[in-house]
Amino acid sequence: IADGNIRFLKVSGAPGTGKTAALLKRAAYLVEAGVSPESIAIFTATVSAADGIAARLADSEDTRLARICISTPRGYAIEMLSDPAVRALTGRNPRILKDFEERILMEDLKVVGIKPKRMREMLKFFYRQWSELGDENEDFIQSSEERMLHDAIKTHLRLREAMMVEELSNVAYRYLRDANGEARKSGNANGVVQKWCFEHVLVDDFQNMSKATQMMLESLGDKSLMVC
Repeated sequence: IADGNIRFLKVSGAPGTGKTAALLKRAAYLVEAGVSPESIAIFTATVSAADGIAARLADSEDTRLARICISTPRGYAIEMLSDPAVRALTGRNPRILKDFEERILMEDLKVVGIKPKRMREMLKFFYRQWSELGDENEDFIQSSEERMLHDAIKTHLRLREAMMVEELSNVAYRYLRDANGEARKSGNANGVVQKWCFEHVLVDDFQNMSKATQMMLESLGDKSLMVC
């Protein structure tokens, strides 16, 4: 599987069966075949896993492998959405609310007049819809009470120039999907044109990621996608 010229590739298997090794062999094959390391990205579900892959590539005899982008979806989404050009298009700042800020937000939302238990249930529903792209369906909000709370939390987050973590991949995916070709592939950060997409995207532990995260990562690859 490492040297196949395949656009979409899924590797399934139990822990310890060599899925990550196959992913690294695929990255090495691409570089050996002439693909620029900078046009390859490897994403993992956790920071520790990303660090482990970075260490393995750094120990490789082929020093070019160390130039491959290795990140978590969350880290990359924050970096991309922080670009001034991207922020101008999304109208959002990817600053994740701190715990104490989230507690303050919950207190502020009480003015909506919804009972606390009911509000907590509704917020959990919203968070899941955001992370699973359920809000793609215009009918995901069923009542005027839900609409009132949903509009209130979105307004408060914009006023605070912040996001809930559950929104992050959702906003990133929508940016990649909706922006035109030039905006989708580049932004202007500190006077330098930054290319946000890659020719080849490789993802480990794909099954542990939300639908919004999976769709964001699929949107980042122009030529091929490999998931384990």
